[in-house]
Amino acid sequence: MLNLSELISSCESILVSKTSSIEEVFVSGISTLDDPEEKTILFLKDKKFFSKFLERIDTLKSLNLTLVIKDKLFEECQDDHFALKKFTVTLTASIERSMHEASKFFFDRRESSRQALVDGRQLGTTSIHPTAEISQNVFIGEHVQIGKNVRVMPGCTIMPNVEIGDNSCLFPSVTIYSDVKIGNDVTIHSGTRIGTDGFGYVQLDGEHKKLFHLGNVVIEDEVEIGANCTIDRGTFGPTIIGVGSKLDNMVHMAHNCKVGKKAIICGQTGLAGSVEIGDGVMLSGQVSVAPGLVIESGAQVGGSATVTGNLEGNNIYSGYPARPLREWLRSQATLRKLMKK
Repeated sequence: MLNLSELISSCESILVSKTSSIEEVFVSGISTLDDPEEKTILFLKDKKFFSKFLERIDTLKSLNLTLVIKDKLFEECQDDHFALKKFTVTLTASIERSMHEASKFFFDRRESSRQALVDGRQLGTTSIHPTAEISQNVFIGEHVQIGKNVRVMPGCTIMPNVEIGDNSCLFPSVTIYSDVKIGNDVTIHSGTRIGTDGFGYVQLDGEHKKLFHLGNVVIEDEVEIGANCTIDRGTFGPTIIGVGSKLDNMVHMAHNCKVGKKAIICGQTGLAGSVEIGDGVMLSGQVSVAPGLVIESGAQVGGSATVTGNLEGNNIYSGYPARPLREWLRSQATLRKLMKK
């Protein structure tokens, strides 16, 4: 926890609004509208996010949030300024620059307080249940918690602040980055990397500036993840894989994705950032899903399809762009007829 003034002095792009006071205001990090946390910062980068914030304002008032708003947007939304009185408001000329600066500030602060090079068993900070089986040549970071009957095979790396539930198994050469939470009865196959940084950058002055990812990955109970998968941590909130879901080999999930319960995702499928997959969804091999889309519960998507729009549940889709199967089959038949002519 730090004083807001310390953050502002480190982030040149964030300005204090005349309508807000930073006296005795403390912040612990950055969160999102979907997963807001007590005493954190929220970035409201455009009217869409501002409207979403107003819709949820009654549930957010008690969290002592600090808002970072683009100065021009703040001026455009003057009629709604009364709603902001319960919050500390700061302004910025560039949301992108502020997100880069603030995320780097919190990332550097967090990493500097961690010991990532010495095994937590040597430091005496890990908690490993006596029934867990840990192979040779395994690194376990500080403040790791490992439950009953867990098996960790050779070559695995478990970074600081990871939690692994009962009866879970990590096959050889699995890497779990910091802050990942793994439930009970989870199986993770060889070569998979969980909690890696998402591919997030902003363009500033002709350069790609990194958004430092402060979120984590949450894997719920009875999940199985195949070999050589990559699961990115959330930008400021969690990436989530729901109870009973199964991932085939070589699946990629980008930052902030949310997979529901008992979903099936086949090999070489790629989910771009902030994709939401409902319960029982089935994605065949090599499916591509564009950023921020929603595939509702019960939907099935055929192999090599490209999803470019939201898909309703309990239907079968195929093709590029993905559309209902019968519609796609009719279009293919029509194309064949036209080619013959």
